[in-house]
Amino acid sequence: MSIDGRVDLLERAGAVGPVVPVALSGLAGRGLLGSTAGWALAAVLVVVLGALWLLALTPWSRYRLPRHTRAVAAAALCVGVGLLLTMTGHFWAAALCVAIGAFVALSPGLADRAREGA
Repeated sequence: MSIDGRVDLLERAGAVGPVVPVALSGLAGRGLLGSTAGWALAAVLVVVLGALWLLALTPWSRYRLPRHTRAVAAAALCVGVGLLLTMTGHFWAAALCVAIGAFVALSPGLADRAREGA
């Protein structure tokens, strides 16, 4: 695989990374309230965060943010969901969200460095 292919793969992985925290936000919402209200909050969180991710954080969206701003916002989304998961006692899922957030925040810089080194 060429360096351009690797850089493209890195950028796509950074863009798709927040899918996991968006999906795990439902687990956090369910744990925050419990019973029927928890399921409703889980559905609302997944739909709202998923819509925000699709509209502002994907590179192929019409309303996307600039590249580095997008990375910071996606990392903030991951860390925020990680905090919600920590509040509900899902520590391993929270650690996964924070790790994805770190990768998403670093991916534009890593892609730039890979381009410079090629």
